[in-house]
Amino acid sequence: MKDLIAADPKWRPVLDPGFVPASLWNRSFRTAVAASGGGERLALALERPDGSVSVYDTAVFPHAGAFIPINERYVERLVKFLLPESGAFCLVERRSRG
Repeated sequence: MKDLIAADPKWRPVLDPGFVPASLWNRSFRTAVAASGGGERLALALERPDGSVSVYDTAVFPHAGAFIPINERYVERLVKFLLPESGAFCLVERRSRG
């Protein structure tokens, strides 16, 4: 499954040669999902303290079997970025087909 997401940075840090920036890994993930036929839609709703809500739409692999850990890694990285970036405090995940 690791070969599915090929993220090879131009420069590798000397102290951590296995490091891959999240932005590069996420881009590779989205490319692999698109190449596999588009995957399944995933919408993440983020609520801010003033009550406003924004929705981030993306796609993941079908959430079964060997794809589960790779989807979880992508979503974890994405949520860790989106919550502080949007000023949100609450995340509501909503899956839909189509």
